[in-house]
Amino acid sequence: MIYHSKNTFTKIFLMTTILFSSSISFAEQCLSPQKLTEQMYKKHFSGRNDDVKPLAATSIQNLEKYLTKPLAKKIDNDNKCQTKTQMLCNLEFDILTDAQDSPEKPRYNITQISNTQVNVMISGVDYKKKITLKFAQENGCSKISDILYPTHQSLNHLLK
Repeated sequence: MIYHSKNTFTKIFLMTTILFSSSISFAEQCLSPQKLTEQMYKKHFSGRNDDVKPLAATSIQNLEKYLTKPLAKKIDNDNKCQTKTQMLCNLEFDILTDAQDSPEKPRYNITQISNTQVNVMISGVDYKKKITLKFAQENGCSKISDILYPTHQSLNHLLK
Protein backbone atom coordinates (compact mmCIF):
# COMPACT_ATOMS: atom_id res chain seq x y z
CA MET A 1 0.00 0.00 0.00
CA ILE A 2 2.81 2.39 0.81
CA TYR A 3 4.41 1.72 -2.60
CA HIS A 4 1.14 2.61 -4.34
CA SER A 5 0.83 6.00 -2.63
CA LYS A 6 4.47 6.89 -3.42
CA ASN A 7 3.87 5.90 -7.03
CA THR A 8 0.68 8.02 -7.17
CA PHE A 9 2.49 10.99 -5.65
CA THR A 10 5.30 10.65 -8.20
CA LYS A 11 2.82 10.55 -11.11
CA ILE A 12 0.97 13.63 -9.84
CA PHE A 13 4.26 15.47 -9.32
CA LEU A 14 5.47 14.62 -12.83
CA MET A 15 2.16 15.63 -14.45
CA THR A 16 2.14 18.94 -12.57
CA THR A 17 5.74 19.62 -13.60
CA ILE A 18 4.98 18.87 -17.26
CA LEU A 19 1.87 21.05 -17.29
CA PHE A 20 3.65 23.95 -15.59
CA SER A 21 6.68 23.81 -17.90
CA SER A 22 4.51 23.63 -21.02
CA SER A 23 2.48 26.64 -19.90
CA ILE A 24 5.71 28.62 -19.57
CA SER A 25 6.65 27.79 -23.18
CA PHE A 26 3.31 29.19 -24.38
CA ALA A 27 3.79 32.46 -22.50
CA GLU A 28 4.19 35.58 -24.59
CA GLN A 29 7.75 36.11 -25.74
CA CYS A 30 8.83 39.74 -25.44
CA LEU A 31 10.61 41.20 -28.43
CA SER A 32 12.51 44.45 -28.83
CA PRO A 33 10.63 47.23 -30.65
CA GLN A 34 12.84 46.58 -33.71
CA LYS A 35 12.18 42.81 -33.76
CA LEU A 36 8.43 43.25 -33.11
CA THR A 37 8.22 45.73 -36.01
CA GLU A 38 10.19 43.43 -38.32
CA GLN A 39 7.91 40.50 -37.44
CA MET A 40 4.77 42.59 -38.00
CA TYR A 41 5.91 43.97 -41.37
CA LYS A 42 7.10 40.55 -42.53
CA LYS A 43 3.66 39.10 -41.83
CA HIS A 44 1.37 42.00 -42.78
CA PHE A 45 3.21 44.18 -45.33
CA SER A 46 1.16 43.39 -48.38
CA GLY A 47 3.17 45.07 -51.07
CA ARG A 48 1.09 44.10 -54.05
CA ASN A 49 0.26 40.63 -52.78
CA ASP A 50 -3.52 40.33 -52.38
CA ASP A 51 -3.10 37.15 -50.31
CA VAL A 52 -1.63 39.11 -47.38
CA LYS A 53 -4.24 40.41 -44.97
CA PRO A 54 -3.56 43.99 -43.80
CA LEU A 55 -2.91 44.22 -40.06
CA ALA A 56 -5.97 46.39 -39.38
CA ALA A 57 -8.23 43.75 -40.94
CA THR A 58 -7.12 40.95 -38.59
CA SER A 59 -8.61 39.71 -35.33
CA ILE A 60 -8.18 41.56 -32.05
CA GLN A 61 -6.05 38.64 -30.81
CA ASN A 62 -3.65 39.19 -33.70
CA LEU A 63 -3.69 42.97 -33.24
CA GLU A 64 -2.74 42.51 -29.57
CA LYS A 65 0.42 40.62 -30.60
CA TYR A 66 1.82 43.94 -31.84
CA LEU A 67 -0.33 46.73 -30.40
CA THR A 68 -1.29 47.82 -26.91
CA LYS A 69 -4.75 46.67 -25.86
CA PRO A 70 -6.29 50.20 -26.10
CA LEU A 71 -5.00 50.70 -29.68
CA ALA A 72 -6.03 47.17 -30.73
CA LYS A 73 -9.51 47.81 -29.29
CA LYS A 74 -9.86 51.07 -31.28
CA ILE A 75 -8.95 49.29 -34.53
CA ASP A 76 -11.29 46.41 -33.72
CA ASN A 77 -14.10 48.91 -33.06
CA ASP A 78 -13.40 50.52 -36.44
CA ASN A 79 -13.63 47.08 -38.09
CA LYS A 80 -16.97 46.46 -36.38
CA CYS A 81 -18.20 49.88 -37.52
CA GLN A 82 -17.25 49.05 -41.12
CA THR A 83 -19.04 45.69 -40.91
CA LYS A 84 -22.16 47.24 -39.39
CA THR A 85 -22.42 50.24 -41.72
CA GLN A 86 -20.94 48.57 -44.84
CA MET A 87 -18.95 51.79 -45.25
CA LEU A 88 -15.52 53.06 -44.29
CA CYS A 89 -15.43 54.54 -40.82
CA ASN A 90 -12.13 56.08 -39.70
CA LEU A 91 -9.52 53.97 -41.47
CA GLU A 92 -9.33 54.52 -45.20
CA PHE A 93 -5.75 53.31 -45.62
CA ASP A 94 -3.31 50.56 -44.67
CA ILE A 95 -1.99 51.55 -41.25
CA LEU A 96 1.46 50.09 -42.05
CA THR A 97 1.99 52.09 -45.25
CA ASP A 98 -0.24 55.18 -44.88
CA ALA A 99 -1.57 54.45 -48.38
CA GLN A 100 -4.79 53.13 -49.87
CA ASP A 101 -2.88 51.19 -52.51
CA SER A 102 0.60 49.77 -52.16
CA PRO A 103 3.33 51.54 -54.11
CA GLU A 104 4.84 49.86 -57.13
CA LYS A 105 7.93 47.78 -56.17
CA PRO A 106 7.48 48.46 -52.44
CA ARG A 107 10.27 48.18 -49.89
CA TYR A 108 10.63 49.08 -46.25
CA ASN A 109 13.53 49.84 -43.94
CA ILE A 110 13.13 49.65 -40.15
CA THR A 111 15.30 51.64 -37.73
CA GLN A 112 14.95 51.60 -33.95
CA ILE A 113 15.54 55.14 -32.67
CA SER A 114 15.00 54.41 -28.95
CA ASN A 115 13.19 51.97 -26.64
CA THR A 116 9.99 53.89 -27.39
CA GLN A 117 10.35 54.74 -31.09
CA VAL A 118 10.93 52.91 -34.37
CA ASN A 119 10.97 54.61 -37.79
CA VAL A 120 9.82 52.74 -40.89
CA MET A 121 10.76 54.13 -44.30
CA ILE A 122 8.36 52.89 -46.99
CA SER A 123 9.51 53.40 -50.56
CA GLY A 124 8.61 52.39 -54.07
CA VAL A 125 8.38 53.85 -57.56
CA ASP A 126 7.54 57.57 -57.04
CA TYR A 127 6.72 56.91 -53.39
CA LYS A 128 8.54 57.58 -50.12
CA LYS A 129 7.11 57.97 -46.60
CA LYS A 130 8.44 57.76 -43.07
CA ILE A 131 6.13 56.29 -40.44
CA THR A 132 6.98 56.51 -36.74
CA LEU A 133 5.86 53.78 -34.36
CA LYS A 134 5.57 54.76 -30.68
CA PHE A 135 6.02 52.00 -28.10
CA ALA A 136 4.86 51.50 -24.52
CA GLN A 137 5.32 48.68 -22.03
CA GLU A 138 2.37 46.33 -21.59
CA ASN A 139 2.73 43.33 -19.27
CA GLY A 140 6.51 43.80 -19.42
CA CYS A 141 6.68 43.74 -23.24
CA SER A 142 7.07 46.52 -25.80
CA LYS A 143 3.90 47.07 -27.83
CA ILE A 144 2.96 49.75 -30.37
CA SER A 145 0.89 52.42 -28.62
CA ASP A 146 0.54 54.82 -31.55
CA ILE A 147 1.59 55.35 -35.17
CA LEU A 148 2.52 58.80 -36.45
CA TYR A 149 2.19 59.52 -40.15
CA PRO A 150 4.08 62.08 -42.30
CA THR A 151 1.30 64.62 -41.82
CA HIS A 152 2.03 64.28 -38.06
CA GLN A 153 -1.38 62.72 -37.68
CA SER A 154 -1.68 60.12 -34.94
CA LEU A 155 -3.50 56.80 -35.45
CA ASN A 156 -4.92 57.18 -31.93
CA HIS A 157 -6.29 60.58 -32.88
CA LEU A 158 -7.86 59.23 -36.09
CA LEU A 159 -9.60 56.44 -34.18
CA LYS A 160 -11.16 58.53 -31.37
